[in-house]
Amino acid sequence: MLRKLSGASHAARAYTVGCVMLSLTSRSVCAFAPPWVVQSSPAAFRHRTCAPELARSLQRRVSFPALRMASTGETKKAPSTGFDAEMTEAYAMVANSHRHPDGPWPLMLKAVQALSLGAGSKVLDIASGPGQPAATIAENLPAISVVSTDFSPDMVAKAKAICPPNMVAMQADAADLSAFEDNSFDVVTCCYGYMFPEDKAKAVAETLRVLKPGGTLIATYWRDVSMMRLIGDIMRDLLGKDPPTPDINPLSLAEENLFASLLTNAGFVDIRSSKHSYPMNLGPNQDLGYCMATMLVSDKIKEMGKETEGRAAFDKHVVKYLQPTKDGSLSLVGNHFVLMCANKK
Repeated sequence: MLRKLSGASHAARAYTVGCVMLSLTSRSVCAFAPPWVVQSSPAAFRHRTCAPELARSLQRRVSFPALRMASTGETKKAPSTGFDAEMTEAYAMVANSHRHPDGPWPLMLKAVQALSLGAGSKVLDIASGPGQPAATIAENLPAISVVSTDFSPDMVAKAKAICPPNMVAMQADAADLSAFEDNSFDVVTCCYGYMFPEDKAKAVAETLRVLKPGGTLIATYWRDVSMMRLIGDIMRDLLGKDPPTPDINPLSLAEENLFASLLTNAGFVDIRSSKHSYPMNLGPNQDLGYCMATMLVSDKIKEMGKETEGRAAFDKHVVKYLQPTKDGSLSLVGNHFVLMCANKK
């Protein structure tokens, strides 16, 4: 099943940065999870990663310069200021949103379960981060085998730490799956990964290649993310003009039928999709909520000397995206994604 692993491509690097940005990737941390996460989630969800180590890993992985440049219009590399405890907590809370009952991980698990895979079936999870939703799928379907892949060695190491017995984790590029033979997997899953490769058609073609005939792709992509709009509102106030569309764009597949066309052109058949939404819970702490909402542009706001204005812009605009909560948490609505399934002939 394995081939010699090739080096990472620029597309994978773009994917990695983008995932941290607003795929709001599958970071397996729940130290700050709301009660429903810990009470209702399987053991793989309840695994806790040391928050300081998570911060160090994320810094090594990207340091966010491309992100800040894309979000603010910078043309020079922005310096990294590091993660403090508040920023680390913010990342943990953002990550927990994927575990919401209407979020991508539970729905992707249900889609895999609906296939009624036989014992020994093989699932490849692309862009797993530290092992999700791969670990969730493996834990709930112990008779199958799951391969978790990610471009980042740091994330692969974290995935290995939570591997159930029927799961392995390894490094691989979403746009270059040359580590795997043709017709190797019964299912390929990918949560918020296809928006970021520079050559999306190549990434989709690689997925088709490694699927067995009759195999199924289960993928998600963003249609809209309220935090992106909130960041735009804040930076528009601070810059006095519209911020540019980010080069690394989590909404790059949001155009109607764009991803379906990529799948069709690659040779996929029986393409079907469903639309879903879930809230992003920023917690009851207003200061932490501001930290979470502006974490991608916090360095730029500091460099501009407009931290007070940034907080005022946050307070002004965040109300447009909130839904009421019993505990007073800032819960951002308007996060819409598509779950899409397709088959190989």
